[in-house]
Amino acid sequence: MADPAPDPASRGNLWLKVALLAVFVGGVAAFFALGGQNYLTLDTIKANRDALLRFTEANFVTALAIGFLVYAGAVAFSLPGGLILSLTMGFVFGRWVGTALVVVAATLGAVIVFLAARYIFADAARRRLG
Repeated sequence: MADPAPDPASRGNLWLKVALLAVFVGGVAAFFALGGQNYLTLDTIKANRDALLRFTEANFVTALAIGFLVYAGAVAFSLPGGLILSLTMGFVFGRWVGTALVVVAATLGAVIVFLAARYIFADAARRRLG
């Protein structure tokens, strides 16, 4: 019996998976290529302490949104520096707001990486296990 012809929708699905994987690999590569690991240090946070606090005081909602997106992105791309980001969020926004921001952003980032991994690798896992 001949194999059925490939479904055009599965071909588009494959391209979407490849594109999603490329976004994740590109995000991690860009982080390191642009020297992101050099910015996520305690020395950098200490050197920019006053600027961070001034910006947060003048633009609290904007700073909160930026902090949320940076933290969720770091978790979603599984980038190093979670401890430094957590400490920075607590320092910049205070104990309770910083904690709430870290918990919610980390949860969103984890959901994003879970869904992406599930979408990209689910078919391969089903074939391997089934």
